[in-house]
Amino acid sequence: MNYTKAVGFIKENGVIVGVELEDTLEAAVGLGSEAASQPQCRTVACKSVINATGVFTDAVLQMDDPDADTLVYPSQGIHLVVDAKFFKGENAMMIPKTDDGRVLFAVPWQGKVVVGTTDSHVDHIDMEPLPLAEEIHFVLEHFNRYTNAAISKADVLSVFVGLRPLVKSASSNISSLLSRDHTLIVSLSRMVTITGGKWTTYRKMAEDAVNNAVFVAKLDGPGPGASSGASSGAKKCITKDLPIGDLGAASVLAAQLTIDEPLLGNYLNHEYAAFRDQAYAIRVVDVIVAARCNYVRTVEDFLARRNRLLFLDARAAIQLAPAVADILQKELNWTNEQRDTQLKAFIQLANQYIIH
Repeated sequence: MNYTKAVGFIKENGVIVGVELEDTLEAAVGLGSEAASQPQCRTVACKSVINATGVFTDAVLQMDDPDADTLVYPSQGIHLVVDAKFFKGENAMMIPKTDDGRVLFAVPWQGKVVVGTTDSHVDHIDMEPLPLAEEIHFVLEHFNRYTNAAISKADVLSVFVGLRPLVKSASSNISSLLSRDHTLIVSLSRMVTITGGKWTTYRKMAEDAVNNAVFVAKLDGPGPGASSGASSGAKKCITKDLPIGDLGAASVLAAQLTIDEPLLGNYLNHEYAAFRDQAYAIRVVDVIVAARCNYVRTVEDFLARRNRLLFLDARAAIQLAPAVADILQKELNWTNEQRDTQLKAFIQLANQYIIH
């Protein structure tokens, strides 16, 4: 349920038995009908709730219990993307000790190079965090110490920012010193909260969260701490052996449309010259498949999530956005006003990925 927000819990005897949901697509991205003035809400029943909301963990904990202690110490990190000419080769580089006692890396990625990262505590949590000027200077200055081809702000194709949900510690309030291990809490309402952790431990985090949720909901699964192979025949987390990357129907449709161009209908005309002229291998067919099979609902969905153009080259994403919006308008039956709203919203967002 894309663009759906949890706004409340329904409880019986102190235990969560349902979640109140709000469809934010209409209000957030301007794709609702003209007559729609109120957000679309619904309630779903549940046997278990897993709170896996990153830096928004505390907001959900306090939605469950207004007196719940804060758990997360949010930390901001930025990444700069530059052309591969500044860092040739296929190997990554790690600078073992920066001025703040951390590490800095440069990693080849999709024909570009990602350089990062920083570790700055933030008090305000934003859906679209912005890079700080001192963070940009820090990354550029440290990268240039170790490379022959120095980079400047003008060379940065895109800058993007993430927020880490570090878990608070009684012994330190310095974000770089806080543990990256994950933390799991089961509330009195039986909500399972999983936070902290890192990309390299996400499968273990999933296993711990799912197995605990199965246990507290009495779904006949392994108890907390049990391995994924425990309790033959019982429900258990399957992430340990789950392959990633099967696109299913989307890959079949993409192959079909690529071979049989007449199936593209009115998409092969002068309107889509932008796809032929751009330096990145993004095709008209990719947008169509994303709309028909991969649940794209916004221009941002395609240019940031179904491919990574916004993160690779924000200016190129802005240039391609009108053509993407035209295709999505036809595929998703947008009005001209909705198309214009979508395009304006994406360009406004993409400009935040450019160092001005």
